[in-house]
Amino acid sequence: MKTIEQIGNDALKEHLLKNWMTHDAMWFYQVFQKYGIDEANLLNKGAIKALAAVETQRARQLLGLKEGRIETFAELKDFIDGAFLLSTGEFMGFTYHWHKENGENVLRWAFKDRGCFAYRGMCRLGVADRYECGVLYRVLSWLDLADIRYETIPKIEGCLQHNLGECTGEVRLFFD
Repeated sequence: MKTIEQIGNDALKEHLLKNWMTHDAMWFYQVFQKYGIDEANLLNKGAIKALAAVETQRARQLLGLKEGRIETFAELKDFIDGAFLLSTGEFMGFTYHWHKENGENVLRWAFKDRGCFAYRGMCRLGVADRYECGVLYRVLSWLDLADIRYETIPKIEGCLQHNLGECTGEVRLFFD
């Protein structure tokens, strides 16, 4: 049997994230089976919002970031970069980059190759047309908790992968 050291940090992280995402999917599926897609979407967003408060605090502590309000773009970038480092895996196919445009701070995201992993799961359930994106809702919940003003392009309604054929866009961030 391999030791944790032999397995390696990257493989261990992927394993833990896959198990966590599978648990999340199974939870969603159980709620969907018992209560339907509308209630599953509602409860999923409630769980995500509650988790965001805990996970952002834990991530900031683990990353050694300062406590208190995020006041600058640099502080937000450090937090988001760290949070993505901790909570995304290669299997998700998620990419992002920062862009400066007309004095605005922009986060651009995309799901590559096979598209969003959550979308693929919703297709298997046959409810992609009524799924309300939990993946982007989670990131936007981080921003809401940090009291950061933003707008998304396109507007997040339902599932972008289903509605537009791809899940790609940007979050424009505003600091007053």
